[in-house]
Formats: sequence, structure tokens, C-alpha cells
Amino acid sequence: MPISITALTKPRTITIPVGSEGDTLTVTYNPAAFGPEMERREAELMDQGRRLEAMAQSLAAFIEDWDVVDEKGKPLKPTAENIGRLGLSVMAFIRDAIFEDLLPNR
Repeated sequence: MPISITALTKPRTITIPVGSEGDTLTVTYNPAAFGPEMERREAELMDQGRRLEAMAQSLAAFIEDWDVVDEKGKPLKPTAENIGRLGLSVMAFIRDAIFEDLLPNR
């Protein structure tokens, strides 16, 4: 049975457990965002030694929405700048959760 490109590339939402107090992070991401262009941009930044920036920019390209708020409860957009503020361990945790959802049998 044929399947449309839209069905294959529609956004997906995952909930990621974070921290030790039962907190969760809900992320909606675009599975089609990771392609040759993103790979090229990430490789360029990595070659320049800008690894954390590469990770933040890649996640910003993937993530369409999330439920992260600032200290006053105002929603934060999933920009590369805001994602970079999370630090390496949280960024890696989010990336790994997305890839686990995207490629469950890897």
C-alpha cells in the first residue's frame, strides 16, 4: 500500500523523563529535518571545533516545539541559543531521546 511523503515526515512528539524527581520534557520534532544539508552544516561547525554550537543548531532544526519555560513561567522557543543554555549533558540527553525514537532498532 502506498504511503505519502507527508505521512513519512509528519512531526512526532515524545516525552522524555528528566531529573530524579519525575519531571518530564515534551518535545515535538520534525523527523525529516535531519538530512544532507543539516549534516553538512553540522560537519562544518564540528571541523571548526564548535561542537556544542553544532549540537544546539542541529537540535533547533529538529525541534519544532517543547514545554520549556523560563523562571517566570514564560514559554521559551526552541532556538539554538535557548537550547545551548541547557548545557552539554541535557542537549545530549534530548538528542539521544530523539534518535532513539527516530531509529528505535539501531
